[in-house]
Amino acid sequence: MRKPSAAALFCVLLVAAPGALAQDYLWYDVLFSVEGWPKSTRADGKLAANYFSLVAQGPQASAKSNVRNLELSLPLGDPAALFMKAALQGDSLKTILLEAFVHGVAKQPSPAPFAVRLTDVRVNSVQLNMGGVAQVTLQATRVEVFTAHQSQTGAMQPGLRFFWDIKTGTGG
Repeated sequence: MRKPSAAALFCVLLVAAPGALAQDYLWYDVLFSVEGWPKSTRADGKLAANYFSLVAQGPQASAKSNVRNLELSLPLGDPAALFMKAALQGDSLKTILLEAFVHGVAKQPSPAPFAVRLTDVRVNSVQLNMGGVAQVTLQATRVEVFTAHQSQTGAMQPGLRFFWDIKTGTGG
């Protein structure tokens, strides 16, 4: 009986790796709502996004800690047009609530496993790609982060919650 070659073992690991990774990595659906905007046709009235990102930067020698590079990616449609209108008119949005739910869960839990609320939001820019995507850069005065955890009974229980005031560079 021959021993398997290194190349054969590599191929087996390569084929098995995606399944192993899928078990350890959760993909999230990002939903959002903007205070004062129309609701979506979804049952919960929330709007779908491709992703939301931000950078939390610790204190540097010449600057305080801060939150920057707030970016929302969403499909083209009414929400993208409303963001563009807000950018062009220089309007501030009162709040934007962004929620991340585990992908593939039929009924979304409440509260969301991870959420971010932006307050007093300025739309800095909107980049439209006629291929179907709008990239929106935002500037907020306050960022709140919320987490939730599922109990053994299946109920969602509030977890960590904190805020960061971007203007003053303080939080709690």
